[in-house]
This record gives sequence, C-alpha cells and structure tokens, in this order.
Amino acid sequence: MSKYCMWVLLAASFLFLSACFAAPSNQLSQQQNNKRDNSTVIEPQTRAQWKQIIQWPDACDEGVSDISFSKHFKGFWVHPWSQGRRLVQVVCTRGTYNLGVIFYLETEKASNQFTLLVFPQFISAGSAESMIAKVLSGQLGTAPYYQFQRPLVWGSILTDMSGDTITNENRYRGAGGCGILTSYQIVEGQPQVASLRIKEDCTEAWLAPELWPLIKKSDYASWPLVVLEEEE
Repeated sequence: MSKYCMWVLLAASFLFLSACFAAPSNQLSQQQNNKRDNSTVIEPQTRAQWKQIIQWPDACDEGVSDISFSKHFKGFWVHPWSQGRRLVQVVCTRGTYNLGVIFYLETEKASNQFTLLVFPQFISAGSAESMIAKVLSGQLGTAPYYQFQRPLVWGSILTDMSGDTITNENRYRGAGGCGILTSYQIVEGQPQVASLRIKEDCTEAWLAPELWPLIKKSDYASWPLVVLEEEE
C-alpha cells in the first residue's frame, strides 16, 4: 500500500473517531444549557415568595392580617397572559361581599419584572361627596357618577384569559342585583375600560349583571375625573 493511501485511511479514521466523541460532548453541553435555563425560572408557590419578587406595599398585607394565618388563605392568583407573561392578582383587603385586590403584569416572558396596573373606576356622585380630595377635570354636580383611578380594585374579579379581559363586579349587596360592572382590556401595559354597566336601584327585581344598563363611552368619558382622599 502506498504512503498516500495510508494517509487517506488514517485521516478518515481520525474524522470518524472525532465525530463519535464530539456528539456526546455536544449533547452534554446542550443538556447543561437546558438545565441552566430551567433552573433560572422558578415559579413562586407562596404569597411570601411572590412579595419578595414584586415588593408590593406592606399595607396590602396589613389589610388581610386577620385571615393570613389561616391555612385556607392563599391571598394571590397567577393568571397566564398574552406573550407568555404572568398576571399576578394579590388580595389586600376584604369586605362583606367583595375583595380589594391589586394586579401586577409581567413586562416580558419569564423576566420576573412586574408593573403595577392602575384601573379607571367609577363611583356614584352621592357616595363620593365626602371623599373627594381634588377635581382633575369636569365640574361636580353635573353627572350621576365620577371617574377616578387607582391600583386597588374593589369587587368580585373575573378574568378571561382568552380575551385578555379583567372584569370587576362591584356589588352593592350580596345577591349582586345592583352595582357597577366594569370590563377592562390591557392596552400598552395598562387597563382601559372596554365596557361599563351600572344598575343603581337595588329595590328592583334581581337582574344578572350582564343585563344591567350599558353606559355609552361618550357618556362616561364626560363624567368629572376626581382624586379620592384614600388615594393620596
């Protein structure tokens, strides 16, 4: 056999052995990368773990201190949102019929960075009289309801992940036959009102919230915008 043929055979053998040893090494490297990626995304399991990430105000914990010791009290919900993000709903206070909650939306998938959502809300003019700290627009006494904005949403919350919708039913009584039903969609990272229904009279026959009178956007957009004392 010529020297040239021997060199060809040796070169071919070297390439074959290199391929055999390289494959496991590449697979191991890929497995290590996958393990590293998975280890960086750890889903919190408790309220305390979520607070460590989001850092919501201590006042939110003080409002539920009387029930936080209960093993049945979870105090938060995590909803899947668009673009693989998470929407975290945190209970801050409670009443007879409703809960007071705040929401944090993840800025990017698996980023563990969250933005506090601020919700446009509505209150009857009569209920707001003793609570108004400042008028931002409009004139008091010209509308049956006023607008205000704050993170705390008081009511019974429903979430529709298929439509990226948050609906708040603020009931005036336990049966839920009257109150304010507000549906929100997240636009550019913050909630905007998608629809508004209000039934003021609680003495009338019970009516399902989705059948309450629908308020036109042209109407509620003209209502005075105020700051309530509890917001300052």
